[in-house]
Amino acid sequence: MPYCLSCGRLRKFKGAFCPQCMEDEYKRAEPDRKIRQARIQREYERAAARAAFLMPGSDTDKSSH
Repeated sequence: MPYCLSCGRLRKFKGAFCPQCMEDEYKRAEPDRKIRQARIQREYERAAARAAFLMPGSDTDKSSH
């Protein structure tokens, strides 16, 4: 039986980490994943708004009178 690389305990598992440590790591990283996803979504929305504003012939383009 191998040792877990996270907790160092001797456990039966596949891979480098025991199931308990993998679950703990997933729960610990969940808020980081949500923040990162929200940041990506905001950047995507900003890029889409910029593209819509700069698109020629759009209603928001006032310089082409």
